[in-house]
Amino acid sequence: METSQLESLGLDKDCFKNILGDQSQHMVMNYYRACSEPEFTYGLPARTHPNALTLLLQDLQVAGLHVLKDGKWLAIKPHPYAFALSKGKYESVWHHAVVDADKPRLSVASFLCLCDIAKIIASKELTSGEEQNIYREFTYSEYYQKACLKPRNS
Repeated sequence: METSQLESLGLDKDCFKNILGDQSQHMVMNYYRACSEPEFTYGLPARTHPNALTLLLQDLQVAGLHVLKDGKWLAIKPHPYAFALSKGKYESVWHHAVVDADKPRLSVASFLCLCDIAKIIASKELTSGEEQNIYREFTYSEYYQKACLKPRNS
């Protein structure tokens, strides 16, 4: 999957490895109970993912993933033999999980995470010509501390 994503951007297949260094993988399984009044609760709050790549296996029987598009939450219908993917030039979208009134559901997410000392900066292949880099270089640890660990109401 990673190779296909890199190729679609015109990058070398070892680009992530060369730029990001060692990476780790985390997996999360979420079980959402049925709730007779789902409008009064939520599965997981709205967020984006700070990692290099996210793969999501959805419950095929119950939809629960919503993405924010043009200011509106859209339900993503689960498809057999498919999974949701986010990252790279493919910006991580705002999303949240909701519960169903009648059925419980299960989701499994796998995250490819950067090592703390990985330096984050756009690849030179993506920022040549008219596409110039507009952000400073920083480490993943620096990004995670500032973007992901701040209080929810800040």
